[in-house]
Amino acid sequence: KMAGGTLATIPTTAMRNGDFSQILTGRTLGTDTLGRPILENTIYDPATSRVVNGQSVTDPFPGNIIPTSRIDPVASKIQAFLPPTINSSLTNNWAPVYPNPKTQYILSVKGDQNFKDGSKISLYYQHQHTTQLSSPDGLPIPLSEVRNQELHSDTGRMNYDRSITPRLYLHVGAGIQHFMNPDSSPASVLHFDAVGKLGLTGGAVNGFPQIAGLSSSYGGMSNTMGVLNANEYHTDKPTAVANATYVRNNHTYKIGGEFRIDAYTDRNSRGATGVFNFTSAESGLPYLQSTTVSEGAIGFPYASFLLGAANNASVSNVQDPQGRKKSWALFIQDTWKVTRKLTIDYGLRWDLSGQGHEIFNRTAEFAPDRKSVV
Repeated sequence: KMAGGTLATIPTTAMRNGDFSQILTGRTLGTDTLGRPILENTIYDPATSRVVNGQSVTDPFPGNIIPTSRIDPVASKIQAFLPPTINSSLTNNWAPVYPNPKTQYILSVKGDQNFKDGSKISLYYQHQHTTQLSSPDGLPIPLSEVRNQELHSDTGRMNYDRSITPRLYLHVGAGIQHFMNPDSSPASVLHFDAVGKLGLTGGAVNGFPQIAGLSSSYGGMSNTMGVLNANEYHTDKPTAVANATYVRNNHTYKIGGEFRIDAYTDRNSRGATGVFNFTSAESGLPYLQSTTVSEGAIGFPYASFLLGAANNASVSNVQDPQGRKKSWALFIQDTWKVTRKLTIDYGLRWDLSGQGHEIFNRTAEFAPDRKSVV
């Protein structure tokens, strides 16, 4: 199944070669500290930075063109993965088409075995599997921010029942429910050799980074590129129950208990390949500390990207946070058949729901108003 959305924006061929002359509008937004006119969408060269009259100023690239020798080699290798445009427009110049499949199947198996001693064993198992894509954008790997979701759940249960005497009946059961949602960029993106193929180092793991902030009303890149998410969410719930039923005259007594563990895991390497955010500021006039002047823009996000001048960057460690919560219950009840037309059910139940906690109780809290630590 193929799908397509509205037109998207990717850099023009000229932009990829450092030529941003098309985005010049001719509008004068003011003058800089040297008395030079500030033209809308001018690309300034950060390598010419100097202090004039206490202000940090830079010079425009002649013709609004970044020389190919100044294009960052990592940026050049990244943009080589971009598809070609379909028209000459600065914006809405690419038609994304992408596969959008979804498959699902559910398997269930149940079996019972009766024994001569009056006991019975019941087994049940169900497996559910769903395959789908999240955030497909039509960009090629490794630029795509598409996420694979191979959701699956498994439920298993075993029950043992036995009539110990004509009046006494025993029931014991145990089971587990497991659900996994790997909401993650494809393995080909997570394990992309960014060091060898891009020359990009510094990530906690060697994979394609996340690159954002390249869009502008005059073009650039409307999509975030690279790793958008890298998580495997696990939920496990083992349970156990035991109860006994005793019948005497017109009373049916029942006593038992239950136990449950709620376990949560989020194994992830989100941000571990590196996150880079770009803005117009790095290719604008630094002393203005702004990318807008008189309701017009200076600098350009994609130009900052080509220069390798990120506004900010971060890297995270691989994480494996896990939580646990235990619950117990005890109960006793009686079904009393007072008359043929009147039955009364009454009993007592005790529930204890434990406090959710990190698996090794390493949760930290900070309370600046406390006077002492207990």
